[in-house]
Formats: sequence, C-alpha cells, structure tokens
Amino acid sequence: MKKTYRFGKIGRNVLAWAMTGLMSLTPVTVYAEGTEGTENTAAEADGQAASSLSKIDNTKWQYNETDNVYYQTGVLYCEKPADESYEKLAVFVPGEYMDASDNGDGTYTCSVNMEAAAGEQGYTAGTAPIAFTVNTPGYMSAAAITSLADFSAAVKLASKGLGAFDQLDKGQGENVLFGYGDGERAHFDGLLAQVRENEGSDYADEYAADLEKTDALGHTAEERLHMYSPLHYLMSGSDGYQSSDVAQFFRINSGLWQSDTALTSEVNLSQALENYGADVEFTTVWGLKHTEAERTGDSTANYIAWVNECAAQMESKQS
Repeated sequence: MKKTYRFGKIGRNVLAWAMTGLMSLTPVTVYAEGTEGTENTAAEADGQAASSLSKIDNTKWQYNETDNVYYQTGVLYCEKPADESYEKLAVFVPGEYMDASDNGDGTYTCSVNMEAAAGEQGYTAGTAPIAFTVNTPGYMSAAAITSLADFSAAVKLASKGLGAFDQLDKGQGENVLFGYGDGERAHFDGLLAQVRENEGSDYADEYAADLEKTDALGHTAEERLHMYSPLHYLMSGSDGYQSSDVAQFFRINSGLWQSDTALTSEVNLSQALENYGADVEFTTVWGLKHTEAERTGDSTANYIAWVNECAAQMESKQS
C-alpha cells in the first residue's frame, strides 16, 4: 500500500529527525507546502500526490534549549493508520533553522530561516542532507545517505588508534586472543609488520619476532588468522578457497554506527557468501553500534525464528 507523507509549511529540505515505529531516531524531510493545521485534500500543483493528512501547526512547536532543537511529537504519518498509538512520528528541527516567538504557554510559533547555517559542514535549511525511513514492521526501511564522507564524519569515526586491533603497545584484547595460548600479548598483523619494516620503524623487530613464533600445535599467527577469517575460505584468489564446508545459511545484522571496523567489512562478507552460493540474510540497523542489532523485536527470538525458517527450507528440499 502506498503511503503519503505531508508536513507543514516550515521550509523545503530542512534537516529534521523523526522517531517512527519503535521510536528509533531517523531523519525526515519537512516540506514547505500548504497551510499550517489544514488538510491537503486537493492534488498539488507540482504533481505530488494529494493527502488528507493534517499539516503540522507551526504555532505548536516545543523547544529543547539544551540541544537547541524545536520539535513536535505524536504526528500521524499515514492517512489510514492501523494503530494510531503506534504509527506516529516526532519531528526535530535544529534551532538555527527556525525564527521563533514564544507563545507564553510552553509552545512557539516558528518560521524557517533559510539563511542560517548549522553544524560543522555549514548546512542551511535549503542544503541540509535529507533522509526518511519508516521502521514500522511490515514496511521496508530505507535510508538515503547523500554523502558517505559526511555520514562517516558524523557516526563512523574510527574508535581505535593506529594499528586498530593490533596496537603498537599490544594493548588490544585481540593481542591476547591472537597470541599463542600462553596469556601473553603478541603482534599478529603481517601486513602491518611489513609496513613497519618498509618504513624502518622501531617496532619492526618486535613485530617480526612475534610473527615467527608458533603455538603449542605448531601454527603461526598467520595460519590461525586464516582459520578465523571467513574470506580465506570464500575468495577464489585465496589459498583456502573451497577447502572448507561452508554453511548454507547466514544471518548478518550490523549496526550502521559501529566504528570498530570500516563500512566494507560486513558488506564484503555478505557479498563473498552470496557469490559462493550461500543464502544470506543481511540487515543494517540505523542508530546502533557494535551490538546485537535488530530493527524490531528481540535478538534471541529473531534468531530462533530465523533458524526455524532455515530448518523448514532444508526439510522442504529433502522431501
């Protein structure tokens, strides 16, 4: 079913935020059309779909002084909601974009300031990036990121220092995890070791010494990393390609705001699995970091439901 969205006359392309469905924070565009507090029942002259949704009343804005944000909550976002207590959103507009007057009752009358700039990028109400998603179950969730550079600068800044998982001081947990089973920290990143050697780093000898060691079973750090990495067995250019039995089903959920690794890490894994012939359910989740990320529901219940679906597919193929 097609959904129609309309918001009050507060300026085109204003960067705002809406909380939909489970109240997860997602961006929304606010349009400069129509009259405040009225219904849009006629087709728009610009060819956009007509809607009977009420417009936002620009005399009813509230203000959060701490975050310098004007907002309205409880806005219905579809004409015939299945559940009016659920299918609502909240609109948030940066204070820089609003010219406001205090109504004296806790609300403000606002109009858009199209000249003011906000944020490190200096966006105006007319140039701010726009995205809108609906996370209500049953409808596809989609976010439009207009600039990967701006997105990365806002929520994907690297959370680890130089060396990432293999720190120069061996201070990461992975320096123990990929060590030699004796509880001692060790370097394990062969690529980083090569860089250190090429640049004549003081750390080069330390890296080389750790990488030459073997564990109790005679394996080097490189061999154990290959065992740990799915791509070693999935990529046709790898020595480990087709040397392992790859599972048929995979479920990958990733918090888009996680900053432990690059955006490409989970995407590369998903694509490699699909190219290998696996059945992959890959989901990115807005607003969550390195956690059990789910768009809706409980991670344990969702996982069990997915396992049951996979088992049913297997039984169906065997019957």
